[in-house]
Order: sequence, then structure tokens, then C-alpha cells
Amino acid sequence: MKEVVPHQERKLSIARAFTRAYRENLDRPVPIREARCLAACYPAICTDIEERDLIAGRQVFRPLVSFDVELNANSDIEVVSKDSIPRRDWTPEDRALRARIGVSSCGFSFDYSNLTKIARSLPPGSAERREIEEMIAFWLEHSTRRRYNQAVPAEITDHLGSSTGMDLRYANAFCRLCCYSIDYDKLLQLGIPGLRALISGRLPEARGRGDDKAADLYEGMLLALDVLVNLCRHYELQARDMSAGAAEESRRADLLAMARTLGNIQDRPPGNLHEAIQLFWLYNMVAVTPNYGRMDVYLGDFYARDVDSGTLSESRARDLLASLWKIISDIRYRSGPTQPNARIVVGGMGRRNEENADRFALAAMAVSERLRVTEPNLTLRFYDGQDPALMKRAFDMLGRGTVHPGLYNDDVHVPMVQEAYGVPRKDAEQYLPEGCGEILLDHMGVGSPNNILNYVSGLDLVLHNGFDRDIGEQRGLRLGTLEEFGTFEKLVDAFKRQIDFTNGLLARRHAIEHRVEAEHAAFLFISMLSDDCIARGRSLFDGGARYLGGIIETFGLTNVVDSLYAIRELVYEKKAMTLQKLVAILDADFEGYERERRMMLDLPKFGNDHQRLDSLYLDLRRFVCRSASCKAAEAGLDFFLNCNLNPGAGYYRGRTPASADGRKAGESMAFGNAPTAGRDRSGVTSLLNSLAIHEGPHAGYVQNLKVNRDMFAPQNRPRFEALVETYFRKGGCQLMVTALNRGDLEDAVDHPENYPDLLVRVAGWTSKFVELPDYARKEVLERTLHG
Repeated sequence: MKEVVPHQERKLSIARAFTRAYRENLDRPVPIREARCLAACYPAICTDIEERDLIAGRQVFRPLVSFDVELNANSDIEVVSKDSIPRRDWTPEDRALRARIGVSSCGFSFDYSNLTKIARSLPPGSAERREIEEMIAFWLEHSTRRRYNQAVPAEITDHLGSSTGMDLRYANAFCRLCCYSIDYDKLLQLGIPGLRALISGRLPEARGRGDDKAADLYEGMLLALDVLVNLCRHYELQARDMSAGAAEESRRADLLAMARTLGNIQDRPPGNLHEAIQLFWLYNMVAVTPNYGRMDVYLGDFYARDVDSGTLSESRARDLLASLWKIISDIRYRSGPTQPNARIVVGGMGRRNEENADRFALAAMAVSERLRVTEPNLTLRFYDGQDPALMKRAFDMLGRGTVHPGLYNDDVHVPMVQEAYGVPRKDAEQYLPEGCGEILLDHMGVGSPNNILNYVSGLDLVLHNGFDRDIGEQRGLRLGTLEEFGTFEKLVDAFKRQIDFTNGLLARRHAIEHRVEAEHAAFLFISMLSDDCIARGRSLFDGGARYLGGIIETFGLTNVVDSLYAIRELVYEKKAMTLQKLVAILDADFEGYERERRMMLDLPKFGNDHQRLDSLYLDLRRFVCRSASCKAAEAGLDFFLNCNLNPGAGYYRGRTPASADGRKAGESMAFGNAPTAGRDRSGVTSLLNSLAIHEGPHAGYVQNLKVNRDMFAPQNRPRFEALVETYFRKGGCQLMVTALNRGDLEDAVDHPENYPDLLVRVAGWTSKFVELPDYARKEVLERTLHG
């Protein structure tokens, strides 16, 4: 007979406590219920202070009951096994089961896959197994995901599929709160007591005017602050206990300093850098915000004051940062396959006390280079007139293979954000690249990227008159047979009509998701530090956020551009084949058509400064950006934008059909806004000229550049810096540089043990090369190495 092992028992205990709290408060106002659920889980899900930690705060990442609203809940393992069956062969029961994947409730994701595993390890009919199965049934009934699925009309699901985001290869949607940042500066200026006083002061007024919704929110926030204080107290006591048993005097002193810090932040605003970092981190744990915002703004003054006063040496201040970096890095490597999102932003317009912020930014870059970790993903915003020492330090790091920081051009981004989000310049100056590079407004707006649009599959739909061959159903618009596309312009127009129609549905369904989230979640810790939730007495999605919108994650735009260029050349201009013949070749995945595939591969590709091809790219980029943006108002959103950041994940890439750029089915699409790997063959100047094309309101486009480390040698570096500066002056919005020795990647494939810390930029994120899945490793390997 199998038994529940200790770590499973702990997770099961948390699940019981969470479920009990939710049930007992089922009929209470949403903010109160949420606060009670938080109290049931913290500090229960927290783990102990570890050796050499200078900052307290670790937790079981993605526990059975998780406050990680960034990630979708996983499914029952039996449902996952359906992935081995082609979608066209799914039964109605399969689809219904797939539609109920994942459970989220009151702003938390409830991952019950481990509950299922625990239940199956117990004897059928046993009391404990029945208890677990009943718990799963309860959450299936009360999940916000279920309520969302009930709220979305058939006209949307018929085209986009269910909320699982896994049954279509063209357009998908899923439910989550992702890519947001909160006002940590406000937290550190007010501290817990100041935040409590601010909220408490509004409670009598709300009750007096009969605004129960605001009063309930304020009460929930105050209860949530109690949870935070309890968490501080938990770690304070633990640090004191550990100090008594510490073998080394230096470690005893560190633990006592930690305990004093944890005690102080319960009763007053942070007074030094250590206290500021500690309060920021524990609040981050309970809010679950893996994007850490403009850290040089909210920690810069603490850093400068402590170093200048002699309270901390510069070395000790950096040790505190290094401890924080290490905890952030450990989250990824101790949690299994999670998306690497942790991002810290330094530099840029709109910072107060810029000199202090710059000093902190330089310290942050030094720590990132010292540790060489994939997270936190350090990002440097810059503008003409900023202290050049920051960019110089960035080039030093990139030349040594650190791959951090990513570079964001404020002179381009700020006016673009002002237009795209429809906000004043002072708000646009607070833009943040978050997650994989999605752009949002720091603590002012929420625009979770909960939609997926695969342009390559969209073009395939058009070429098959809306029929999705993967699932064997009509899912796209009927825009005409191949015979009806008598001109290239008619084909491009059909593609645009399909994308425009889908953008409208995605915007509408995103607004529905917001409505459901507002009804069932208050997101208390996020709302407390988001403009203008406290002032309005409304939670994040219920009228509290200053700007509320949505984002589409889009994939394969450059592949579509290359494909349409090939179709124009081979079908409409050179008449080397008919459109019917070309589509038949793609449907056959080039089997038996190697000569024709070679014709497609040999045509010009994006990334080579080819004027006619880049003109087609500009037209399509302008269209997809403006098409999405135009859908915001009709859906009741403040903004609705697309971003182009990633490879479409392994799942979507693997199910993407062959395309007329010569790409076989299942092969990688272009990552982000870069060319398809290895197809930029005209040199680095030509590549940067193509990447400098900037047009249309968007929520993040990322460009990768892989260069020989010799480009950073003293004799070559001035030329390379001038090249990058010219790219940015011509309109380049962003650049991520991976500098390698020639042959490093090839040798790392054969001898991974020799390259455990070889870092590469993948798309909007960073990874150790040897840890990448095969498809991503292949793509990075095949990128052109310039220089």
C-alpha cells in the first residue's frame, strides 16, 4: 500500500487549509474571502531561510494551491495524455474534458494535478482518497475558469477555441493575470504602517456614503496587510532561532541583522537599504509579481544614502543585492519548467534623483555580471543625454558573454507608448518591458498577454478557405477559393481580413475575461499598489486600474512576410507554379518537392536590407499593429495591442504547418522580430537596417543579435558601438546581444558538461544554452554569427 510522502502531505495540508478557508467564506464579499485564503496559505507555503541568505523569503513555488496568478493551472494528467491523439480525432468527450483544464479561484491558480497524483497513490475507496477527489470536484465546480467558459459566446469559441489555449494552432486564448508591476516606490516610502493608515482613513468615509464595495475592498486590504505582518514576524522569529545555533560569528551577526530588519519593517517605513529590500521582497512573495519594475528608482536613494553615510560599504550593499539575485534565480531552478520572466529595469526617462538611480543601476549591472545567472533579466532603458557610463557598462557586460542587459531605446519607445496606449507623456515615460518583453505602464495599467495569434497558421487558413486541417473543422473565414485569388493584392487583402476579424474576437473575449475576474477576484496585494485602486475604492479589474487593456502574443510575422514575398515572386510574377500547386506542395510538407522548396529558400528573406521585401514587412507590420489597436474601443478596453516576442512556444511551433518561405512543418518560426535563423546573410549592417524599421503601435517587439566576441575586442569595439548607435538613431527600438566565441555553441552540443553557464538570449528571455529544449537550441545554433 502506497502512502503519502512528507512533502506531499505538506502540500495536501495547504490544499485542505485553502479549501476550508474558501468554503467557510464562500458567501462573504470577494475581498474578505480572498484575504482569508491568503491567511490560510502564508506562511504555510514558505520555506526556511537558507545558508548565506541575507534576505528572508522563500516559498514552495507553484504549490498545490498557488497565489501565482502569473501561470495557468495545470490539468489532470489523464487530460494531458490526450495530446498524443490528433485533434481531428478527438471525441466530443475529449473536447469537453479539455475545456475544463485548470482551475483558478479568487485570484489564485489552484493546480490540482499533484492532488490527482496523490489520490491515485492511495487505495480506491479510502477515506483520504475520497477527501481529495471531493476537493478536486469542488474546485471544478467553483473555478473562475469554468465561469469564464460559461460567459464566452459560441461565436467566439467557435473561432478561438476554449480557454485552455491548447486546441487550435491559429488563435488561442487563456485566463491569467500576467505581466504587471506594482508601485514598490509607494510601498517603501509609506511602509506597512503608512499603507495601513492610508487605507484605514478611507474606510469610514466609504461606509458613510453606503459604498459597501469600497468598504469591503478596504477591509480585505487591511486583512491582507495582517498576513504580510505575520509573514515578517514568522521570518523574524526564525532568523533569531537560527542565530542561536549558528556556528560562525559572522553568520550569527547576519541572522541577527536580518531579524532586526524584519522586526523594524513591521512597525515603520524602511530606514535603510536592507530594510527596503526585505520589505520589497516579502511583499513581492505574497503579491506574486515576477516583474520587479524600476528598481533603481525605488532602491536608488536607499543605496546612495547608506553608502555615502558609511552605513554600508559599497561591497556590502552589493552583497545584499547578490543575495536577492540568488533567491530570484533559485525560483526558476527549483520550480521545474517555469517561464523565465523575472525582470528588473534600470535607466531611462522619468526617474527622480537620477544620479542616485544611476549609481544603483551600475551596482545592479555589476552584480548581474558577477553572478552570471539567467534571472533576474536585467534591462537597461536609455535615451540621448543619459549618463554614458551606463551604456559603457552594458557593453562591457555583453562583451563578456553576460547577455544582460537588454537595451531599450526611450527616444523611440516613449513616443510610441504615448500613441499606442493613448496616455500623457509623463505616463508613457513609466513604460516597462515585462515578462518576455511585453510593454506596460508601471503600476498604472494591466494588459495581460492572454491571447495568441499565429500568423503562419493564419495564412494557411486563408489558403484553405478557412478550413483548419489540424482539427478537421472550419474555423476561419470563408474568404475565397484559390481560384478567386487572381492577384497578389487579393490574397494579401484576404489575409488582412482574417487577422482583423480575429483581432476583434480576441479583444471582445479579453473584455469578458476582465469582467469575470472582477466578479471573483480582488487581487488585494496588487490592487493596493496599483493606480488608482485605493483612491477609487475599486479592485484592479473592477474599475480600479487607471488603464485596463489587453495584449496579443503574435508569432511568425517575418515568416509570413517571407512567404508572401515567395508567393508573389513564384506565382504571380514569375509564374513558376500556380497557387494551387504551391499549396499542394505545402500540404505535402515538401515531400517529393525538394526542387520547389529550394526555389523558395533561395529567394530574398527579411533581415538582409532588401528594399522590396522590407517594404512588404512594413506594410504588414503597420497593419497588424493598427488592426489590433483599433479593436480596443469597441471592446471597452483602454488599449489592445500586439507584441512579437517569442518562438510561439514549442507547442505552437510544433503544430505550425509548412510555409512558403521554405520552412517545413514543425520547424521553428522566427523568434521575436528577428529573421528566421540563418537567413540574414548580408552582414550585420544589413540586418540592423531591416530591424530598424519602426512603425505602428505595439506592446513590445524584440530583436536578437548574435555576434562574435571579437567584435568587443579593443580594436573592433568602437566600430561595433558606432554601428549599434546608428541602429538606434535610425529608429531601432530594442536590441538583445549574445556575444560568443566562434564554435562555442557547436562544442556545447557535443560537450555540454564543459559549458554549464553559457548564456544565450532566446527570444524575450535568457537561458543557459545547455538547458534549452532541442528546437530552441537548434534555432539559436543556426542564427547567423556576425563578425
